[in-house]
Amino acid sequence: GAVAALSLHRVARYASRSKRLCTLATRCVVVNGVMFLGSLAVLDHALAPFVAWVLARWTAADAAGGAAGASASSSRSLA
Repeated sequence: GAVAALSLHRVARYASRSKRLCTLATRCVVVNGVMFLGSLAVLDHALAPFVAWVLARWTAADAAGGAAGASASSSRSLA
């Protein structure tokens, strides 16, 4: 059961003898690596700058709207 599943030396020996298994495992590692590095690139070069731009616009609009809203509300309360 568990002992046989954890005997990695048997798996490594079987994998090294099987050409098809080596090819498929290599292809899997390459595809997963490309996907992982691609997701990091998209995060660093597209998503993070976009989120920073949105937050900068949001905080600038909030600051401008908050100052205008405060003066408008104080003038309304006086009227």
